[in-house]
Amino acid sequence: MNSDQYGQLMEKASKQISENKLDNAEKILQKLMPHAKGKEKVVVTNNLATIEYARGNVKQALSLLEPCLETGSAIESPYTLGLAAQLYARLERRNEAEHFLNRAVKVFESKLPCLREENIEPHSWYEYTVQLMRAAGILGDHRRVIDLYKKYERYHVGWENRFNAGIAYFNLKRYKQAASIWEPLNRIGNFIIPFQEVAFLLERDVIPHFELSYNPPEWDKVIEQFKNAGDDREKQEGALEDGQIRVVLLDTLFGEQAGEEEKKNAARILIDYGRAWGKELGQRLLESALVAYEIKMGALFTLVERGVYKEGEEVPVWIDGEETVVRVEKKEVSTEPNQELDQLCDRAAELREKGQFKEAIALLEPLHQEGTFYPRAMVTLANLYRNISEYEQALTILKPLSEIMPEEPVVMINLAGLYIEIGQFDQALQCIAIIEDEGVDKSFRVRLDYMRRMAEQRLTPGEYADYLKNGYDAYMDEVEEDLRAEIEEKKITPESLLSRGLKNMPNEWLLMMCEIHDIEPCRLRSQREKAINSHLTNPAHLKQAVQELAADEQELLLYLLNKGGWALLSSVSRKFGKMEGDGFYWYEEEPQSTTGRLWSKGLIMVGKAIHNNRQVKIAAIPADLKPLLEKILKT
Repeated sequence: MNSDQYGQLMEKASKQISENKLDNAEKILQKLMPHAKGKEKVVVTNNLATIEYARGNVKQALSLLEPCLETGSAIESPYTLGLAAQLYARLERRNEAEHFLNRAVKVFESKLPCLREENIEPHSWYEYTVQLMRAAGILGDHRRVIDLYKKYERYHVGWENRFNAGIAYFNLKRYKQAASIWEPLNRIGNFIIPFQEVAFLLERDVIPHFELSYNPPEWDKVIEQFKNAGDDREKQEGALEDGQIRVVLLDTLFGEQAGEEEKKNAARILIDYGRAWGKELGQRLLESALVAYEIKMGALFTLVERGVYKEGEEVPVWIDGEETVVRVEKKEVSTEPNQELDQLCDRAAELREKGQFKEAIALLEPLHQEGTFYPRAMVTLANLYRNISEYEQALTILKPLSEIMPEEPVVMINLAGLYIEIGQFDQALQCIAIIEDEGVDKSFRVRLDYMRRMAEQRLTPGEYADYLKNGYDAYMDEVEEDLRAEIEEKKITPESLLSRGLKNMPNEWLLMMCEIHDIEPCRLRSQREKAINSHLTNPAHLKQAVQELAADEQELLLYLLNKGGWALLSSVSRKFGKMEGDGFYWYEEEPQSTTGRLWSKGLIMVGKAIHNNRQVKIAAIPADLKPLLEKILKT
């Protein structure tokens, strides 16, 4: 095997490791080992040990390294010594781990003044700083991680140095510094945003402290790790000790993207399998102003199931800024006809017809208090509370009933109506979606369609009456502005790709974009996104799209390119005009502002990003379009 062949195979092995194709890489390295001598043999050994480490075979990895660890070895590598320190730390052999970390630091520093003289490629040598910081992190020496970061700051060549420094600050409960040091990593992707947001929650004392590992985040693997625990409670609890799994679930719980059911499920998992930390989290959720009422109730029931609170116990819960005492009770739902209770419901209905709402409530409320959960009585009671605008009381009755009887049309349509009254239109549409395929009679279908229209137009019953009285157009203009504002609140970063921007957009905008760029609109949304992405990242198609732009649109693109690809939306609005009046249903009427027109064509994105530890709205050119547009507009 000549040197060129050897080099090509080594490069291929490194690529296979980076792509987590460990078996393929191992086969190549085993083939190379007989031909490796001196330094080359150390490199092959390092890679084989790294593969075993990635597989979780710590002892096997260490046995591979041991021949290279002898004091006075002719070839000493900071990578080898740093990896050995990590392996010994994993085996809880702290003294040996510290010894090899100190040796790694000494070897690293000894070569710094003479890299050129010894024909060592500086960039490759500087990469070893990650290995040193990671070893200190696994030892739990977070202050040393920070010291190493500061000491070698001018040598850092990769993002992991900054990532590890942020982890160290986080673990030392210096959350603001963690979020701040992570900030520049937003330029390389969205992966750091969940870490930053959890750091902000900890800074505000919303959630209890926990530590993070120094492993680079691979979110798919993190989620898979928890799924692999299956129904084994011990494994599930063990998996949830991983701080990155907690970050994923906390991002679901507190983020803007997940729906109510996803948030409730995330809270349940964190509390139920989080051991002592989960118990404390659950209790803090009951006190937090950032947590919706429904999530609090789900958290409370999980705490009862864990035995933290007993059934019938009164628990203080903060609702709408006030401490409210909630009694925990399990209610049995009776679906069998009950003549006595039906007569009580008939009497309550008569009182309601006379406008005697409080008297009707007095008839049925004792059933709720004593735990007699008869569906007809509970629906009637909830609607009586709605009649006197006691919406929270109505929700405490209908929400648990809907969870027990999710396919009961009467329950779900009444819950949908309640959500519309309190302005929670997305939840109303979710309720309607559950029952719209059920075989219901014509009169019920008419009522369902009426409620869907109100929810889609985001009109409460009072507003719907005003709309009928005063006309549709003026009100819908206001509604459309609110709908578009919601899209502007979705998360992006200055380095988000086009695919991210498309995911944030409503389906109507994607249909319009297909029409603008003459793209065949695929049936499924996911396919439509891929088609648009493929079209706009094609240099020829993009050039044609740019040539068809108006002068002000091209000027805005140049403005953003000269700013590095993005700018605060407020700055863009001052120079090119605001998006006010652009509406939302762009498929019916295209936006008029410069920003809106470029956004509708997929050439820029608008959204919320973290900048200088603040959430701000930005306008950004998708990162994968930026170099293409530079070529088109600046040549």
